[in-house]
Amino acid sequence: MKRMLCGFVVLALLVSGQSQAAAKKKPPPPPPDTYVVFHATGQFEGGYLSGTVTIDTTAGYAVSADLSVNGEVVFSGTPSTGTNSAGDVVIEGGWSTGIYLVLPTASLKGYAGGELVPDESYWFWTDCSFRDYGEAFLLYGSLEP
Repeated sequence: MKRMLCGFVVLALLVSGQSQAAAKKKPPPPPPDTYVVFHATGQFEGGYLSGTVTIDTTAGYAVSADLSVNGEVVFSGTPSTGTNSAGDVVIEGGWSTGIYLVLPTASLKGYAGGELVPDESYWFWTDCSFRDYGEAFLLYGSLEP
């Protein structure tokens, strides 16, 4: 009987400790000060770019992007960040519908915003069967904080 009572007390303490730990659980921390939200604007052949790109300007990569063309979301999520053959930074998102933005800079470390490279940046789409596809090149555009 003593052993059973002791087990009950230990169990009660464990449950109580877990609920207290859950009650003390803190919300996730805010993004670091190194995250800068840039507003994307521009015009493609046949469409207008809008949305945001969040960049960690200390680490030098795009954290997230929410981009639309003519009000229709073409990418929302974590884009890939790389460079093209000219050494310019490329932010790319999407697979069958997406976006490819070229920034005339070698790195996103310390990036303060600026123009996008026209004729190299584009919006693209395909249908599920890959029979219909297309791309529209950027006429002008920018990322500004």
